[in-house]
Amino acid sequence: MRKIWEWLKSNLKDRTTRWTFIIVYLVMTSEVWLCYILGIIFKNGWLIGIATTSLAFWCAPATPLLPLCSAISIGIIAIIRKVRKK
Repeated sequence: MRKIWEWLKSNLKDRTTRWTFIIVYLVMTSEVWLCYILGIIFKNGWLIGIATTSLAFWCAPATPLLPLCSAISIGIIAIIRKVRKK
């Protein structure tokens, strides 16, 4: 278990990995913040309700948002590293 944390810590020092994680996190949570922004702009309670429901889903204890984002980021980084080697 300790090796996993050390591996993750070493990968987070890489600038490309950090930016990839940030972009993946923003894309995965875009349904929340985009609905809030559009709901406020258009004064639409339905969009704010959708955003609140999505936020409640992603914040639920059984929903692994951060591990899911981490796994997707690691997959993208693996592809980037493979392409850079060629």
